[in-house]
Amino acid sequence: MSNLEIIKKRFLKEDLTKRLGGIASNLGRLKSFSQVPNNKKAISDLIEESKFFIEWTAPEASLHIQEELVNIQLQLALCGLSKEKEEIVHSADKWAEKILGLSGLIKK
Repeated sequence: MSNLEIIKKRFLKEDLTKRLGGIASNLGRLKSFSQVPNNKKAISDLIEESKFFIEWTAPEASLHIQEELVNIQLQLALCGLSKEKEEIVHSADKWAEKILGLSGLIKK
């Protein structure tokens, strides 16, 4: 079993709410990681992991949440092709808040 399969199996054991919270946490970490110059590998890994988390979570989410997740996943995918990585990293903070709100883990 590959490391990715192990991560997927563990991730999918959580309910949808906690998985959304996990995605929000990953996105939130992008900004803090970006403030340390030597974290480029960690940022790239976090982006890749977030894309997988979204892929594994979206099918079980409501249509509205699926749309948000897919839009974020698209931006993360484009990040690897773009020199606009800083803009993506700063947007990730807003995405984290939005996904956390949609997860139901925080009360308004």
